[in-house]
Amino acid sequence: MALTPLQVHQTEFPRARVGGYDREAADAFLGEVANDYETVWMERQGLRERVERLEGELGNMRDLERLVSDALIAAERAADEVTAEARQEADTILEEAKARAKQIVGEAAHDREQQEAEVERLRSLAVEARSDLSGFLMETLQRLRADGAEAAASPR
Repeated sequence: MALTPLQVHQTEFPRARVGGYDREAADAFLGEVANDYETVWMERQGLRERVERLEGELGNMRDLERLVSDALIAAERAADEVTAEARQEADTILEEAKARAKQIVGEAAHDREQQEAEVERLRSLAVEARSDLSGFLMETLQRLRADGAEAAASPR
């Protein structure tokens, strides 16, 4: 059992009959011991209070550390999710762009084929028109020659 400073102050020793200690010197020494003991006792109490306060602060810091760690983990997860969503969206946009490009190329090829067919049709029409015009001109030339020969052969 630990002695308190008050117990040290209140301690009395029985008087020795012969050869005992000088009571005043023993009381003075006991007073010094009690005062030093009280100082140490108060320092110890102060240190206990400080340790208790620091342990409380340490608990708060650990709680704060846990909260910061949880927040960091949540932020990392959120960043990973946003990155994955962005990557997925980019892939979707890229696929849509590829499909649209393929569609445009297909439409352009179809348009080119239609234009080439139209050019060919127009060439055929031009050849046919030339042929018809050539035939018409030949027939007209033959009539004119025939009319000229008849006019030259008939008396005037």
